[in-house]
Amino acid sequence: MQINFITGNPQKVAIANAALNPEFTIKANDIDLPEHQSMCLKTIATNSAEAALAIVGEPLILTDSGFFIEALTGFPGPFVKWTNQTLSTENFMAMLTGAGTRRAYVEDCLVFAAPGQKPQIFCSQVPGRITLEPCPGMSTISKMFIPNQLGHVVAKLSPQREAEFWGEHNTNYAQLKAYLQKTFLNS
Repeated sequence: MQINFITGNPQKVAIANAALNPEFTIKANDIDLPEHQSMCLKTIATNSAEAALAIVGEPLILTDSGFFIEALTGFPGPFVKWTNQTLSTENFMAMLTGAGTRRAYVEDCLVFAAPGQKPQIFCSQVPGRITLEPCPGMSTISKMFIPNQLGHVVAKLSPQREAEFWGEHNTNYAQLKAYLQKTFLNS
């Protein structure tokens, strides 16, 4: 079964292929979708999947991710892209000065949508903390987030190892694969 992945990010496609092959083939489909504004990742992802399904008309998946910092009452939440473009690591460090906790987590919501079916949502969380000393890296968040399972900031990983890490720790692909196998391969 072929599934469209609504993304322009080849790293996301590689993660999905690694998780879902050989039973399911993932095809990248980079389409421009309106961005639904909400503090709820599930709402954003579901609305985006429904909009994409109206355009593509074939089975598809898409993801939406958020970064939630406890001391900042969940900020930046689903506004990761905006945050990476507008705030520096130093801005975050200043906001966290004197904070009683540095706990944070990444949440990833994966939606499967197909014609005539209700969208299926699979979410996972990777808990961690904010470092006291950020390091160089690509994104603001990767410079300062230490997942519990990793022990150091994400920015210290090579792009390939980073994709492997998120593929191993985002359980939503395993949830999706189990659903697809039960729904499409056992019928």
